[in-house]
Amino acid sequence: MIHLGHGDPSIYPCFRVSTSVGDALVESIRSTKFNGYLAGVGIGLARSAIPEYLSKDLPYDITNDDVFVTAGANHAIVVVLTVLCHIGANILFPRPNYPVYEETSREHGIL
Repeated sequence: MIHLGHGDPSIYPCFRVSTSVGDALVESIRSTKFNGYLAGVGIGLARSAIPEYLSKDLPYDITNDDVFVTAGANHAIVVVLTVLCHIGANILFPRPNYPVYEETSREHGIL
């Protein structure tokens, strides 16, 4: 059984990174082009590729300015809740839910 909620596929032998991905990672490290912090909204190439891909199925175009790349689902939840809500706001969460929603809300005084 593969626990899909675990969040770390590297512990399962069936999830292996392809050689091309490993080679690209090694090359990017050796290039020293990526040894610092990136823009807070994500890597430019990713921010260009995402709207290009998503706009294919939409009647309008998404631009780079519409894209905010996060470091994962938990980071995305923190960003969305802290941007859209204010202290004392009320949020309805379904039960059961993903615990990070409530934890983040409590931490930021939103609940």
